[in-house]
Amino acid sequence: MKRIVILAMLVFVLLLVGCKESVQQPEEQTVVEPVEKAPLTVTSAPEPEEQATEQPEEPAAPEVPPAPTCGDGVCSGAENCDRCIKDCACKSPAECYQSRCKVPECGGDGDCKDNSTCTIDKCYFAQNPNAYCGHELIERCKNSDKCCPDGCNANTDSDCEAVCDNHICEPGETSDSCEKDCAEADCGNGDCEQGETEENCREDCYTGSVCGDDVCESGETIENCYIDCM
Repeated sequence: MKRIVILAMLVFVLLLVGCKESVQQPEEQTVVEPVEKAPLTVTSAPEPEEQATEQPEEPAAPEVPPAPTCGDGVCSGAENCDRCIKDCACKSPAECYQSRCKVPECGGDGDCKDNSTCTIDKCYFAQNPNAYCGHELIERCKNSDKCCPDGCNANTDSDCEAVCDNHICEPGETSDSCEKDCAEADCGNGDCEQGETEENCREDCYTGSVCGDDVCESGETIENCYIDCM
């Protein structure tokens, strides 16, 4: 028994000694050297390629013609026969009138004939650029002017021909050749008929007209008032 105790004590002593040595001798530490890290390379995303945009071609500036110059032999721009007669002179028979070349319509009355015997043909402003023809209608009954105006008859105008059935008994007509116009007058029927006058049938023929006032009025004829109706 004593042996066992002794052995146990020896084992204990040995263990104790071993523990002290392990405490006194520090364990070798493994030094881990730092590993140099490779620098991080930041790669930026590639920028998108710019697409070339075709620019429309600018239209060429219009050519500006040179300003007209009086005396350059060309009538252009604001030049006219008034402003620049050197370049814009009118060619005969045209004449300059209100800044433009105008051919007069007539040079005299003879240029205005319209082949009508019942108009008075006249050239107004003759010998001027603005001359023009006028045709005045003849309205008054007048002998030997080659015109029989409306409202005239063979009694009031020698240029008129007798017309049967116009209710007027004219020279050359008789009760036999034109009874409608030349029947015997019936004073008092309201119509101033052939042969009736204000003097012999005032009832039919009175109009208040005055013979001698140079106006051939209603009821007056070349027979009863020659001075007015000649």
